[in-house]
Amino acid sequence: AKGEAEAAAIRAKAEAEAEGLMKKAEAMKQYGEAAMKDMQMETIKAYFEGYDYLADTHTAVALSAAEQYVSTLSDVRPMVVDSTASPYKFAADVYESLGKTQPADPLAALDELASATNTEIPYPLRGLGQREVRFTKVIDAEEMPVAVLEWC
Repeated sequence: AKGEAEAAAIRAKAEAEAEGLMKKAEAMKQYGEAAMKDMQMETIKAYFEGYDYLADTHTAVALSAAEQYVSTLSDVRPMVVDSTASPYKFAADVYESLGKTQPADPLAALDELASATNTEIPYPLRGLGQREVRFTKVIDAEEMPVAVLEWC
């Protein structure tokens, strides 16, 4: 009888853990897909205003999903969200997320974002509009193998 009671307790614990994992998997799927553009924009603005952190669009998806995941399941474990890109890679969208109108010139968004957020444009993107255009040739996909071999 003691062995059967222990087995039943182990089974009940395993079933509860499995149910918890299923709920977590469902929440991750639901909230990972739910962070659409409006959520991205809201998250970028909220993190900039609340934490003085300027997130890129991809990191905003992760931040939004993480917040929803934690609030839904009241999971008490720490969570790390890694930033995946510079907000300047998506300057026009990040600028718009802060309640601004996107400039007509995408490169102008770099300067506008820097001015609005008092942040620095990363070196590789700084002055991009004044640099010489080095690559102008457009190659169709089916012509790529030949073009690559010619370049080598």
